[in-house]
Order: sequence, then structure tokens, then C-alpha cells
Amino acid sequence: MRHMRLVLPLLVMVGCKESTPTEGAVKLTVSYRGFRPGCIRILAQDADSMQAAEPKDLEPKPGVYDGALTVAVFRGQGWGSRMKIEAWAFEGACSGTAVAQQEQTTLVEDGRVQELSLALAARDVDRDGFVDTADKGSDCDDRDPAVYKNAPELCDAKDNDCDGKTEAVLQGQACEIAGGCPGGTWACESGKPLFCRTPSPTIWYRDADNDTFGSKAAVAESFCAPPGAGYADNNRDCDDADDRRFPGAVERCNGVDDNCNDTPDEGIPGIGDQCPSSGGCTGVLTCSSSGEFDCKVTPPPTLYYTDDDGDGDGRADQEGVPYCTSIPQGYVSSHTDCDDGNPFIHGDAPELCDAVDNDCDGATEPAGVCDGGTPSWALIPSLNSDNKDWNSISLWRDGGVWIVGDEGRRAVRPAGNAAFEPVKTTNCDGNWISVWAAPETGFAYIGADNQRGGGQPPTQDNCNTTAIEIDRIYGLMGLPSGDGFEVHGVGQDGTANRKTFVWTGTEVRFGSTNIDGTLYDIHGISRDRLFAVGGPPGSSRIYRFDASASQWQTTNIEDDFPDLRVLRGVWVVNGTLAYAVGERGAVLRWDDGRWEQVDFPTPTETLTAVLAFGRNSVYVTAESGKVYRYNGTGWTPYLSSETQPLNDIAGTSPEDIWVVGDKGRVFHWPRAP
Repeated sequence: MRHMRLVLPLLVMVGCKESTPTEGAVKLTVSYRGFRPGCIRILAQDADSMQAAEPKDLEPKPGVYDGALTVAVFRGQGWGSRMKIEAWAFEGACSGTAVAQQEQTTLVEDGRVQELSLALAARDVDRDGFVDTADKGSDCDDRDPAVYKNAPELCDAKDNDCDGKTEAVLQGQACEIAGGCPGGTWACESGKPLFCRTPSPTIWYRDADNDTFGSKAAVAESFCAPPGAGYADNNRDCDDADDRRFPGAVERCNGVDDNCNDTPDEGIPGIGDQCPSSGGCTGVLTCSSSGEFDCKVTPPPTLYYTDDDGDGDGRADQEGVPYCTSIPQGYVSSHTDCDDGNPFIHGDAPELCDAVDNDCDGATEPAGVCDGGTPSWALIPSLNSDNKDWNSISLWRDGGVWIVGDEGRRAVRPAGNAAFEPVKTTNCDGNWISVWAAPETGFAYIGADNQRGGGQPPTQDNCNTTAIEIDRIYGLMGLPSGDGFEVHGVGQDGTANRKTFVWTGTEVRFGSTNIDGTLYDIHGISRDRLFAVGGPPGSSRIYRFDASASQWQTTNIEDDFPDLRVLRGVWVVNGTLAYAVGERGAVLRWDDGRWEQVDFPTPTETLTAVLAFGRNSVYVTAESGKVYRYNGTGWTPYLSSETQPLNDIAGTSPEDIWVVGDKGRVFHWPRAP
């Protein structure tokens, strides 16, 4: 079969003279009247040879009655001059039986366009889009727009869909709806379409405990038939994991709502009566989860937490103790402290330059906290000496520092200053081996090895000396007394009862206690929390000051720790905590009235001094030139590069620690002041 140059809109042939085809063409106009075709098919063939082209289907504009289409039909190659053209109209797609048809043969000459018109007519009187059956259409009643092929069957006693049956034939017969419940039948409501009436699904809820009450949190599920066990027709259960709790259940004394009315333990005798509780609280009688009667405090008490290091923040991992009245001593309401043995570590603490996590956020200080980024020990070069030793150090307010040493040497940094003044050497003969500075004024009390003591304000070079008949004054500690201070001193002397004294600046009073051995250090926070340590060669001694008798009392630690040797340093942290250190790595902790030994990793070390801020923040110096730090679980070398003996340590916080020693060594952590 040959192909013609098929049906194209005439528009393509217009616009220039050259558009006229050399083989000739037909300008075809197809009109339709009385109906709305769904499709019009155009067929063309050689009238003489009957060669035909493939048909071309056209879609008229939807909804338009009585319209026309114009197309161009070109003569096929090899065709004669006569062309037969047919037009067929269909209700829907171009298939099945046509409802209208017309054909015509015309002469088509080369180089010319022949005009031709074909008219199609059919009846769609009710204009429902379907042609009367008399015109080969599918509308069995062309007077009624509600009647046509495949129309919805209405409850109107008519055959709406032209299948030869009215709704009366279908009513009562079985039907199904996709996704609906089975068992449906066709049904009618006057004037409405025939519909399939199916059983309505019912709503059910998961019932995990099978107590016939579904969970309040259950999602509604639809079923055409009851689903059986595991489901209930309601969602009123307040506890779907307990088959003894449901609406209407018997209320038990257990502190929970058994009958799901939002009120636990109602109707039980005694419940609600007033009762006493611990922590100064009162409450009402309730039921506990174990079924026992319990006294519930209303309103709830405040929870308090132990604060061992006195920083105002309790340990984060402890349980609170309830109190309704005043705060118990040693307790606080906050508990974010990740280290309750270090007062510089708690939830609100600022980060210090001490290489630990101060604010409990899991990270040590950022680089900007430390000068230079990395914390380290700084040697003070202006105080260095190849042949003079520094023996003792004392701090006072706003960064004030006093250091004393051999041959009357004294170094002072006034409060608020960044540097030390030149070393003082005049009018203080002898080797100075101990110093204590008044916290506010910085006035220094100094002890020597020539039975003398010295006193000097930080602004003067000379010092006033006082005869103190003790061969060597190793330790001094000032305590408030009236408007001033009383300075307690300890040391070495050939007389047993001249190893302790009280110095007021104007007089010296010796103790009456016979001291066994030499006392090397003294420290305290009050007269009833004042300790001195030392001992004869090969043995240790600790004495505590008896404030009521103004005399020293032995603690007899030599009986509890017979293997200990001489103790060299002591530090009192607070009213219940103190530390003492000495030869052979000896470390003792005084914990609420009892001395106990703390393991030290190097038993060959002679520990010379101790500084402690809390149970988990302890620093010690050693004759080997090392500084060790204790965090409550273990010791870490803190200054390990020095080899000269270190003699004393002092500090105001973990980021302000001073160490002095032989050969003029003075170190500061963590940066040069």
C-alpha cells in the first residue's frame, strides 16, 4: 500500500507561493452537525487504482457541537488525477461502528489545490455526548441526558446505562467494593445512583494484657469482623501491661491508679492522714509501690548533697538527702561537681591553667587560659644563685611573696606587683630558714638558725631581730589573736621543752611540752586545728595543739605507723582534713580525726613540704628536686626536670604555685609572674 502525504492542517500550505505542491492537493473541510464526535477519521485513495493511504484520525475540540475541521490532503506518489476521500465520525475513539460517514471523488491536478467539503450529520438530541441508536449510536433514549451507554444506574426506574435492565433487576443482588467489607448488596435511594451497600467495619484497639480494655495510647484499627484475642472495642486502659489495672478494677495500696480514674489508692483506710518523716519534714500517709504504707512529704523536701571540698557544689553522682528545714552542715543543694575532692573543680568553676577539667565539661582548659598556650613551670632568673639556698616561702594578699634563705637573704614581691625587688641582705645576720607573712599587711616573721627571729614589713630593707632561744626555727604559723596575730613556731633545740613557742612580736613564750626529736614544720587554720610534725632520727612524730590548755599533745602515730621515719612537712586543709609528708615517701592524711597512710610510688624520696587544696588536690616537694601532684587516685610527677633539692611550697590555687630550693631555685606554676 502506498502512502499519501497525509492529512495536515492547511495552515502549513499557506505563507508563500512555493508552498503549493507540484503533484496537487485537496483542501478538505469536514463539518459536523447535530452531535459532538469523539473522533473523525479521514481516508484517501486513488479512485482509479484503489491505492489507499493510511487513515488519519482527528480529535474535534471537546464539548463543541456543530463544528468543522479543515485539513490538507496530498495526492500520493504515482496516483492518478482522481482522488476518493472519505470522512467517518465516531462517538468516542475511532473504532467500532461509525455514527456518520460521507465520501466524494474529486479531480486533483498537478500544481493546483482543489477545495472539497464533506458534511457529517447525526442526532444527539439530549446532547449527552452519545448518538441516538437510530443513527448507529449507543444512546437508547436520546431524549433523556441521564440515559446513555455505561451511564451510572440511577434509582429512577429507567435503564440508564442502556444494558436493557433497570435498577429494579439489580437490587438485592450481591456486590463488592474494593477495600470494603464483604457481603454487600445493591441498594437504592430515590434519585441517587444505585450503590453497593456493605457492612460497616468496627473500630478495635490493641489489648496487650487481654483484660478487655485497650491501651489509651493504642491506634484505632478497622475490622469487618471481630479480631478476637489481643483486641478490645475501647481504649480506656491506663496500663496495658498489667491485667490488674483497668477501669472498674479494685484499688490496691500500691501507690498507683489501679481503676484508671487518675486517683491512686483512693478509699483505702488511713491514706491521707498526717505523718512525721525524716529531715524535719511532715507529710501524709500514702502507699508505696511495694504495697507498704509510706509517709509522703507534701510539698516535697529539698534534696541536699555532701560537699567534701567546700566549693559549694556536691558530687554529681551521689543521691540527695531530703531536708525540709535548715540546710545540714556540709551539705549543698547543687550537685554538678565531677571531683568533690578539689575545690577548684565543680560545675560552675572557671577553667584554670592547671591541665585539669575545672568546669566538668569533659575537657581541660582551652589554650587561651594559659599564657603561651601550654602550661609549664617558670624559673625566676632574678633570684637564681649558684651557692645560696632558698629555704622557705610565704604568700600574702594580691600576689605578695616572701622568700628567705642563707646568709640573711630575703626576696619580696609586694602585693600587686609583677616582679621581685632586689634581694635584701642587710641587718639580718644568719641563715633564715622559715617565714610567715601576715595576710593583709605582708609583715614577715622570719626564723633563723642562730636563736633569733626577725620581723620586717615588705617596704623596708632592714629587719628587727629578736632573741628566741631555739637553735633552729624550722616552722612558723600565724593565727589571729585580738587585733593582731600570735605566731607559733617550732624547731630544733637541745632542751626538750624549748622546741615550740608563741611569738607575739613583743614577747616569746615557750611551750611546756617535752618534744621528742626535732619539729620541722607547723601549719593550721585555728588554735584547735594546728599541727606540728618531725621526730627523732628513724621515727615520726605528730603533735596537735590543745587550745584549751595552750599546750601541745602527742598523737602517738609512732604506735600506728612504726615503719615511718621523720616527717618534714604538714598542711591543714580544713577542719577535718590535713596532710603530713616526710622521709621514705611518707604521706599521711588526717581524715576527720584519724591519721591514715596514703601510698606513694617512690619510697626512696624524702618529701620536704606539702600544699593541699582538697582531698584530690595535693602537691609535695622532694629533696630530689621533683614536685608530685596527687588527684585522689594516683601521683603524677609535676616538676621532674630539676635536680637541686626543693625545700618549700606555697600557693593560692592550682594556677598559682611557688616552689623554692637550693642554689637559688624559685619556680612558679604555670607561668612567670
